[in-house]
Amino acid sequence: MTTGDKIKIDIALCTFRRESVVDTLTSLQNLELDTQWQVKIIVADNDVEPSAELRVMSADQSKIPVIYVHAPQSNISIARNACLSESDSQWLAFIDDDELADPGWLRALMQKAFSSKASIVLGSVDSKCDPEFCESWMEKGGFFKTRPVYVNKKIVTGYTCNVLLDRRDKRVRDAGFDLSHGKTGGEDTVFFSALYKQGCTIEYAENAVLIEPVTESRASLKWLWMRRYRSGQTHAVLLSGKVISFKDKITQTAFALAKSLVCHAMMLLTLWSPVYWRKWWLRGGLHLGVVSKLWGGDTLVQYGKVEN
Repeated sequence: MTTGDKIKIDIALCTFRRESVVDTLTSLQNLELDTQWQVKIIVADNDVEPSAELRVMSADQSKIPVIYVHAPQSNISIARNACLSESDSQWLAFIDDDELADPGWLRALMQKAFSSKASIVLGSVDSKCDPEFCESWMEKGGFFKTRPVYVNKKIVTGYTCNVLLDRRDKRVRDAGFDLSHGKTGGEDTVFFSALYKQGCTIEYAENAVLIEPVTESRASLKWLWMRRYRSGQTHAVLLSGKVISFKDKITQTAFALAKSLVCHAMMLLTLWSPVYWRKWWLRGGLHLGVVSKLWGGDTLVQYGKVEN
């Protein structure tokens, strides 16, 4: 996993019919690289046909070489696993195909990994809202930002939109993304939750920043609610490991419904604030997603569709 004194690092991204992947690749060419690093980019095209090959291989490779992999079937887990299989490096970072890397992004992840000795390091994702179609509450409330969630002062799961994996750790190296979540989303939550339960430490590098421009198709309260609802369904999948009886299912359902009622009550009490009532409403949607999945509701399909 090393070449001479070089530290090998791979940067992986999965793409599905998005022109923005070119902007992502361009931003990666502007990364600040250490002289001891040997870096390459792996792009997994998740379309049935290799529709992204031309745009990917035509992108700038003046600083970092790019490897194209065709991983069809419109299942994001297949694409992520293709990146894992293609990578032969000690370190593997993931970024999404609609994000832009700050020049110091990779350096910040690596510095945190070395200082903390963590197997997994998460970065932050900030949003870029276009005032032409984004309402002011979206940016004020940070609705499109991504940060790790702490439980009892520990990060117990993660996400693939900004992460660095230490593949020297056998637990990380042997892990894979569950194909059953490859169309609905939540595969990354399941992936990182499993690694945490195996004893992997997850740390946060707050200076490892990626920017995600908010597209017009996402700039709505409905889109945000559907995303929270689907996140709740993923949470229910994780809970299912603990729900071993009908009584347990009833208990978990009661908790989720009670939390949803509190959220909706708080929404009514904060109608004066364009930000807060929306935050409470979205939080309530998450708990409703938990209830839906606990009782066998269909999981929302997130991948394999083109966003307008």
